[in-house]
Amino acid sequence: KKENQFTSDADMERALRSSLGISLGDFLKRRKQAIMQEEVMRREVYSKIAIEDQELRAWYEDHKDEYRQPSRFRIRELVLSKGVTPEEQAASKAKVAEIQAALKAGKSFEDLVKENSVSPSKSTGGDLGWINKGLLRSSIEAAALALKPEQVSNPVETDKDIYLVQLIAAEIDAVKPFDEVKGSIREKLG
Repeated sequence: KKENQFTSDADMERALRSSLGISLGDFLKRRKQAIMQEEVMRREVYSKIAIEDQELRAWYEDHKDEYRQPSRFRIRELVLSKGVTPEEQAASKAKVAEIQAALKAGKSFEDLVKENSVSPSKSTGGDLGWINKGLLRSSIEAAALALKPEQVSNPVETDKDIYLVQLIAAEIDAVKPFDEVKGSIREKLG
């Protein structure tokens, strides 16, 4: 009565008959039944949800391999043309030594990429974005994954180019978090 601002039972019954077509007695029976249903749900269902979460987490821990994400890493590259003639090759190696000296002196790798790289990634400071493991040339990937974040590799030579690689970040053997996969586990087990 308070919620709907009725002053008497008679006012409330008139409103119930006009809007729902039921008496005050029927309304009270329905309300009592709804309260009992809520109590049963609370006791029989909601109280078991915590147990269900524990079971889902246990299943997740036992099947973590199913939720492994592909290993991936993010690097910056500085690419110099190796050259064809012995003179060009010597000039390229001298340029690499000059770049390495600038790095030791504290110059940023990103700035050196923008000044010296011949790769299209030059415009992004050499940042190639996230790359799944196994997609790059194996020698470059191995050099990158041997680094700690912000470290720069030794020169890596390919047929045509010389690479310096800086590791930005790596996610090796990462597993999707439980909260992200809980719903799919519930569906799988349900």
